[in-house]
Amino acid sequence: KIFDQSNLEETLKNVSTHLQKEIVETLKTENHTHPSTELVAKDVQALFSRMEAAEASIQNIQQVHNTTVPPTSSAPTSTFTHSSTAQTSTKSLTTSFSVTEQDETSATRHTGVTTTSSTTLISTTSTTNTQRFLIRNEMREQIEVLGKHAANFEAAICLLHESPSFVNTRVATHGAFDWEHFVVDNSHYLAVANFVSASVVYRWENGTMAEHTTVTTHSAIDWEHFVVDNVHYLAVANHQTSSNSYTTESVVYRWANGDLVEQVRVNTTGARDWEHFEIDNVHYLAVANWRDGNNHDIESVVYRWVNGTLKEHARIKTNGASDWEHFEIDNIHYLVVANQNNNGLIYTLDSVVYRWDNGNLVEHSRVQTVGGYDWEHFEIDNVHYLAIANQYDGSTHNTDSIVYKWDDGILVEHTRIKTNSAFHWEHFEIDSINYLAVANYDQKSNSHATNSVVYRWDKGKLVEFKRLETQGAVSLAQFEVDQVQEFCGKIIPNILD
Repeated sequence: KIFDQSNLEETLKNVSTHLQKEIVETLKTENHTHPSTELVAKDVQALFSRMEAAEASIQNIQQVHNTTVPPTSSAPTSTFTHSSTAQTSTKSLTTSFSVTEQDETSATRHTGVTTTSSTTLISTTSTTNTQRFLIRNEMREQIEVLGKHAANFEAAICLLHESPSFVNTRVATHGAFDWEHFVVDNSHYLAVANFVSASVVYRWENGTMAEHTTVTTHSAIDWEHFVVDNVHYLAVANHQTSSNSYTTESVVYRWANGDLVEQVRVNTTGARDWEHFEIDNVHYLAVANWRDGNNHDIESVVYRWVNGTLKEHARIKTNGASDWEHFEIDNIHYLVVANQNNNGLIYTLDSVVYRWDNGNLVEHSRVQTVGGYDWEHFEIDNVHYLAIANQYDGSTHNTDSIVYKWDDGILVEHTRIKTNSAFHWEHFEIDSINYLAVANYDQKSNSHATNSVVYRWDKGKLVEFKRLETQGAVSLAQFEVDQVQEFCGKIIPNILD
């Protein structure tokens, strides 16, 4: 079952070529010096050793039974070359598989494994039927062992090769605070909220970003995309006016034939975030109002979408609100607010989880945050989590950000992560692996140059996966364009039993 695939020969040829030309170099590049890569390299080396051991076992069977014949000409033969590097060593293993299955009564059924010199290690034609049966089964066991180790070897290589890579596509921005990805008519767009100039919507074209349209905004901090009745909308949170007044208007735009047309304006005070959610086919938008003059103890507002306009639905007392996050558990809707500070004096204070109860927001629970700036909800294996980006405790920006687990309606601390003026968490999933990325701002240095970090979820723990060189990062956005079946996705299913 392992080696009788119709396209096996071509598959193995492709694997061999890919390993030789790309994978070995990948292992050597400076971009793969992370500890997790070293572990993968060690795993690859261990698998390689097991493959050699399996081949040695096959050779041992040949020596014990001392039976060889020329290879069967009708048997399909393929060459599978492995090159692996771990530390400074390099090894190569070349093995040809020759398997022929014929009618048992013909007494010409063969199972053979050959080296590249095309010498068959074992044949069954010179033995009795009983010996032939026993030897064939023993040989098949070793072939399966070798085959499965080979598959594991390929899987390990592909795990390394297909780990999410990060390629710089640079775009000129001006105090950028947020990216928002959205799709309209199969075209992908990215809207950037520029704090010190007009904001821009880019169109994704063959891996590059082409400017699509410019929108006049006022110290924009957030974009929120949503769809109502198949019509696309973008809401921008305008933070302050050119005269530094926090009392201003934020705007909802309608997407009309590729243009953004103003739909509705609402009064906001130092707005920092919009959050769209839908309950019982009714659409809502919650705005996080951060500041009114010197006062951070103000009200944030939840609006209800009614016939293309925003009607005030509820007002919530907040303290320097920086973010709203909506989530749903067991058909119950929740909204959690990140309270960032109390009039610039106190940063260690409660952020609040509200429960939606017949159209009303009822306080559900409180959790202490430290300059809490952003909440991110995610679900793994039917367990719900909330991550808070703690930005400042009043004296230092080197704070612990925390991931909480939802335990029977209560937020229980799950893990702590060292962060540097954390502004944003972004959860995403690739190939059934969960990741959590944090945007670190680095308040201390003038350049704000620091590493933002991507973590991989590993059995309930966050393991550092990749560091990204960023400058004053305040937002991360993950998106997927044109899903393509890559090398490993094509190869592995054809090798595995």
